[in-house]
Amino acid sequence: MQNDPRQAQMEEIWRLTTTTDVGQQRLAMSSEPWLIESARREDGTELRVKFEDGRKKEEIPLWERRQRFIQARRYLFAQAESARMKASSWRKFYVGTALLAFREGYKHEDSWRVFTGMNMKQAENMRTVCSEPIALAAAILEGYDLVIGQTVVGEKLAEQAGTTLHPCRNCRWCMHEFMNDERPKLRIIDKHTIVHTAFPMQSENAGISETQSVEELFAFHREKSGDDFA
Repeated sequence: MQNDPRQAQMEEIWRLTTTTDVGQQRLAMSSEPWLIESARREDGTELRVKFEDGRKKEEIPLWERRQRFIQARRYLFAQAESARMKASSWRKFYVGTALLAFREGYKHEDSWRVFTGMNMKQAENMRTVCSEPIALAAAILEGYDLVIGQTVVGEKLAEQAGTTLHPCRNCRWCMHEFMNDERPKLRIIDKHTIVHTAFPMQSENAGISETQSVEELFAFHREKSGDDFA
């Protein structure tokens, strides 16, 4: 898939989708924005890209993964916000997650899907159930093979490292274990999986976000939080 001629076409589609009023409207109204693979140029000509059915996850190049996540990011944020509204927390600490996943061997339009999760801890002495593993487990249960990227929405706690609410140590550890080469059938995350973290819309810090790869997230917390599993 190196030097794929479709890359330039997809980059043009992305530009037309994100920089024109018509494209922005189409992106906002789409229920599957990550599947927008056509656009109309200013001269009226249509640009369209065709992807094969039944691809393997190794056949999805990094540029395509980034492209689809960028197209999906606004939708993922909205879905994470919606999931966050269903969270339950004794201390009113609410988090929502939405991830975009890919599965092998299906028709192109059936290969991509969004999964969501929210945190749950109804009492102080209960075990915390974080939003990220819930979304991840849902993707695994449905037979998806690769997490392209995830958006996590919540308020940042003062004691936590980072500008925004990063996945906690247990969630990072969980992500690390689903990268394990010893269990290839469960290897649903890799170092290029995107982690987008953001404050909620109603927060005084609304609009502040971070985007990094899993590899960058792990490196940051090895230094700041002393993670010893990555």
